Parts: sequence; C-alpha cells; structure tokens
Amino acid sequence: MFNGTAIHLTKSIGPASYGVGQVALNLACAQDVGGMRTELWSLDSQGVAERAADEVNLRREVVRSFFQSKPGFLYFSKDMETAARGTTFKPPVVVHQHMIWLLYSRTALIFAKESGARVVIAPHGALDDWALAKSRWKKGIARLAWEGGNLHGAHCLHATSEREVTNFRDYGLQNPIARINNGVTHEQMAGVGQGEVFRAQHGIGADRRLLLFIARISRQKGLPMLLAAMDAQRARLGNWLLVVAGTDQDGHVAEVKELAAKMGLAEHVVFVGPLFGQPKLDAFAASEAFVLPSHCEGSPMIVLEAMAGRLPILCTKAASWGELETHKCGWWPEISIDSVRDALGDLLSKSEAELAEMGDRAHALVAMEYTWKEAAERTSALYSWLTKQGPKPDFIIQD
Repeated sequence: MFNGTAIHLTKSIGPASYGVGQVALNLACAQDVGGMRTELWSLDSQGVAERAADEVNLRREVVRSFFQSKPGFLYFSKDMETAARGTTFKPPVVVHQHMIWLLYSRTALIFAKESGARVVIAPHGALDDWALAKSRWKKGIARLAWEGGNLHGAHCLHATSEREVTNFRDYGLQNPIARINNGVTHEQMAGVGQGEVFRAQHGIGADRRLLLFIARISRQKGLPMLLAAMDAQRARLGNWLLVVAGTDQDGHVAEVKELAAKMGLAEHVVFVGPLFGQPKLDAFAASEAFVLPSHCEGSPMIVLEAMAGRLPILCTKAASWGELETHKCGWWPEISIDSVRDALGDLLSKSEAELAEMGDRAHALVAMEYTWKEAAERTSALYSWLTKQGPKPDFIIQD
C-alpha cells in the first residue's frame, strides 16, 4: 500500500464530464475505499463535486473544488495554483493529472517544483494523431507555454490502452509508462434496466431492434462514417433503429440529422439527448448492441459500461479493444467506412439470441479484468515505486 497522499487533478467530475471526469472520480473512490489518502481537485462548484461524490459513495471530504478564473475556456484556477504552492501535505505526494492542454495542468508543475511531488499524467487519448490535428495551433501554444515541459518532465505516463502507449512514443515521450486499465463499479455490473420504460419514453415500438450509441456527439465519434456504413447495408437494416444519445458539440447533431435525411436513413435513426443513471441502464436493456465508430479514443468508459450492461460492442481500432474479437463479444474494425460496413453487416445478420450470448461474454470479460479495485491496486503499486517505497511493477514500460 502506498504510504502517502495521492492528488487527482481534473477539469470536472460532474455528469457532463463524461469519460475523463468519471475515470478520476471512480479511481479516487476506489483508492479511498482501499485505505489510500486521496484528494480529488476539480474546477466544479462545491455542490456539483459533492453530488458527483455522492453518486459513487465517495466521502465528500475527499473532493475539493476551486474557483475557475476568467476567461473560462482556459480552465485556469488561480485558487488551485495557490493551494498547490501552500500545500502542507506530509511527503510523499503523488499528483495524478487527468487530461492535458488545459491550464489546470500547471498545478502539477507547481506541485513538483514546490513540494517535490511525483507527477503521473493520463492524457486519455489526447496524444492520438486525430486529436492532435484538432485545434493544432492552440495545442502548439499550450505545448510551448506549459504542457511540453509538463509531459516531458512527468515521472510516469498513464496509458489506458496499447494504442496510447504507441501514441506516447510517437510523440517523442521517453518517460516510463504505466499500463493500467479503466474499470467499472460493482453497481454498474449489477445494474438493472427496464427496456420497455426507455421505449415508452421515446416512442419506440416493441418491434424495433435497437443499435445504441452514447457519447458526446462530435466529429471525433464517427457518426457520419456509421451512417455511410448503414447506407451500404441498407438491405439488411429492416426494422433496426440507431439510437443516438449524448450532448451536442459544435452543432454536430444538426449535421448528422441532415446527413441521415439526405441518405434516406431518417426512419432508422433517432436522437434522444444525453442519458445518465437509470435512463442509461434502461437504454442498455432496450438495445441489442452498442456501437462507437470513433476516429480517436483513449479507453472509452462508455464501452466498459455497455459491456457491463451485457451488450456486444462494435468499436473501431481508435481504441485498443482487440479483446472484443478474441473473447467473441464484439467487432473491432479499422477506422474506415468499408471496415465498419463489413462489421455492421455481420452484426445485423445476428439473431437476438446470438447477440445476447455475445453480450454475456462481454459482461464476463469486464467482471474478470476491468474493475476499479484492480486499477486502485495498480496505482498504489505505481505510486509506491515512484516514491521508492516498493519495487517496479511488471506493468511499467521503460523502452
């Protein structure tokens, strides 16, 4: 067990934070339950942070909120930086930063300089080529101003997938890498949804077979590629309906709706808005498969949640999910229309019983290898190694 204090830094842990915030929240919770001294710092209001903590049964005293300075799009907090400079934590301290390119990253630099803290950085897919190409000039400024020094100076990088390991080295980072999976909670594994409730709420008939997408509705997530694949498999669509759930980003919902109408697929696509908590479980229960045709990912939490909800998965190689094929619980196509088309065609040809069997295998895989308890134990071993309290774990990559 790591004998020190772990401080997680993240932009937000509220429901709208989606994957990154939920990783930080659940990892901190598992560490706290395991007896580690842990704090979770975010730019949420105290009320939002405490409600998020309550959702996962995390003690409220673990979460700390800091006022976000203006302009808000920089995600900078003078108060957070002041707290890092004035910290009175008894060493050793490990700072675990979640996501990059935003100004709260500077807090990790301050901790390292002021108190000798060990720094672990989890970019969560932000160093993928597709992600780097987006707003390239802004990221160039951030790299020169603070994030380049932060990344190259980190004592360890946290990779949640094999693809991320490659991304780190391709970016020129030679730091040690800790390969640690994300997880799911016991509540997510045991969650029970009511498919008929979801159908009734959204006016979906009992005769429709549902293919589910849940994520931020952004260009990164590949919905136009999925629509093109559906168009190519039109003869097999029958009574299948793609349910698109999530918050709109940069007006992409309107673009996808227009494209679906132009392709003549409007009757096969329905938009239901964001889903959290029980409504998300109800959507899992109503659906037969989950699809995430992304161009860029780290290790998407929603895939783990859908697998915990007993759904087979169609996920592109934007995420390192080769286990979908080796465990026969899904499809792992290349990031291309043709590859997604072929995978989708196989999915659409499966019977309800065949897909249910695949979903059961997905659930078993998550239960065996993707738990927050396992992630907390690995981070404890990592922190112990970084602070010279323990040996180098076997999941550390140094070549």
